[in-house]
Amino acid sequence: MRLRHPLATASAVAIMAAGVLLSPAALAAQQPSLECNGFTCANPIITGGVSAAYTTDQPGPDTVWGTPQVGLAETPADALDVEPGSTVTRTYEVTIPSQVSPTSPHRVSLLIENGTGLFSVPLDMRLHVTDAAGTELPGGTCTPAEQRLNAGEQVTVTCTVPEGGTRVTAFRRGSYGGEQLAAWTLASQTQPTPAAPATAPAVTVDGQSVAGTVDADGTWRGTAVVTRQAPDTNGAEATHTPEVTVDCAPVTAPSFRVTTKAAPAPVPSPTQSATGSEQDPTASASATEGPTAAAVSATASSRPQQKGSGTGSARLAATGPQTLGALTFALVLVGAGALSLRRTRRA
Repeated sequence: MRLRHPLATASAVAIMAAGVLLSPAALAAQQPSLECNGFTCANPIITGGVSAAYTTDQPGPDTVWGTPQVGLAETPADALDVEPGSTVTRTYEVTIPSQVSPTSPHRVSLLIENGTGLFSVPLDMRLHVTDAAGTELPGGTCTPAEQRLNAGEQVTVTCTVPEGGTRVTAFRRGSYGGEQLAAWTLASQTQPTPAAPATAPAVTVDGQSVAGTVDADGTWRGTAVVTRQAPDTNGAEATHTPEVTVDCAPVTAPSFRVTTKAAPAPVPSPTQSATGSEQDPTASASATEGPTAAAVSATASSRPQQKGSGTGSARLAATGPQTLGALTFALVLVGAGALSLRRTRRA
């Protein structure tokens, strides 16, 4: 509640417009005028009387935090072909816009002034919001609800206007209360841009609190760095999704993948490299023919061998010449025996 005495005489002069007496504050605020009805209203004929106008600073609507949005700052979001066991970090951005609450009431702020003049009297008022017929509406309260104004005093009143409310009415207060002193018909006042809620949202990412700021548009913005470990093996993949909450309610957050590099090809040792480069080309052919030769050898060894015959390839090779020599020697012995037999018969 504010009580103010009149300013200098020049600034307190009433200004007449369309039969309505306006205060200087209303003109400064460039707000619409308020039509007054009642026997105490200021008018050109009766000097002194009560008047009201919108204040420069009108109360804005109640606001609440809207739907949170969570996004990744990195593009692309996935971390591909990283080293096994390496650390991967991603930055998550949380934005929460503010919006007018659907249950926000309509409020107005008036500067009420009891003028000075021949017929000025103290006014003991009770203020309430009414409909066009003057019926008081539930919830149409004003702060302050009651006020005594002496001549030349002012008071700023803030009223909640429910549905159907069209006037701010001043009733006489006291033993003879209930009489309507003045009623101001409300016009569509210029409201300020809705401000962000006074209480910041409680945001957490993976259980850690996230600090943020509110920009000029009334949007809360905060960032959080999420750290994850890549799989310990090559050619593996993992998907990570942080847990995000706003005012204890879970919020969907985008995921990101982490893949590790494929296993590298085995690198031959220096000895193996040298041996492989100097290998005789015939070795591979021998290795290819090896099973056939082994099979032949195994077949030959399984056959029964004759007495006196040699073993191995050397003896097989010598069989022809040895047999020929033995036959020749036998023929010589037979010839010598026949010759000796003849000589004996002749004798």
